[in-house]
Amino acid sequence: MAEEKAMLVKTLLRAKERTGKTFTQIATEVGITNAYAAQLFHRQAPLPESLVESLQRAVPTLSSELLQAMKVIPLRSYDPNILQDPTIYRFNEATAHYAESIKAIINEEFGDGIMSAIGFYCTVEKVKGKDGEDRVAVVFNGKFLPHVVQQAEDNTVKLQSTNILLTCTLLGVRAPFNSTSPWHIWVFLGASAAWLASYHISSNKDGSSDNQL
Repeated sequence: MAEEKAMLVKTLLRAKERTGKTFTQIATEVGITNAYAAQLFHRQAPLPESLVESLQRAVPTLSSELLQAMKVIPLRSYDPNILQDPTIYRFNEATAHYAESIKAIINEEFGDGIMSAIGFYCTVEKVKGKDGEDRVAVVFNGKFLPHVVQQAEDNTVKLQSTNILLTCTLLGVRAPFNSTSPWHIWVFLGASAAWLASYHISSNKDGSSDNQL
């Protein structure tokens, strides 16, 4: 899987190189962020159907087969060895060094929660410093997601005793008698214990006796 992805990425990057365009130029023509454009070519994001035509115009060297391959939802991953690259290592180091301070500011400004990497925009820009030096400006724009208070009444997944009993029947009851594999017995015992616990809770809520089965 990793080798197939690596080969596809190489092919996509060659197609991009043949246009002579940068990721920023492609992004401008397509109407997306430059980081997202790079993600598409590195197979870290799938190509949405809505962007196929505009990307094909921006990068005419992409064949129909390549565009189709880009539409497949990828396995988002990376080779740990890339951290040895100085640019990537430094970026990782800077993020780690500022992580606690960034978290503290997020908590102060927003409350208890995280910055989403799903409802997320990333841009990389070349800017000038006050002395005319080139500077790299990276912007993470992520939606704030608060941690929820786990109120029981708001929990839409409620395990009913009938569901647990069904699980017990399907996974446990027949297995111990038809197989010598120890895990089947553990499934049976675990499901049985869960059913008894569920029944006990249900009986208490109804005001009925704990001894009634």
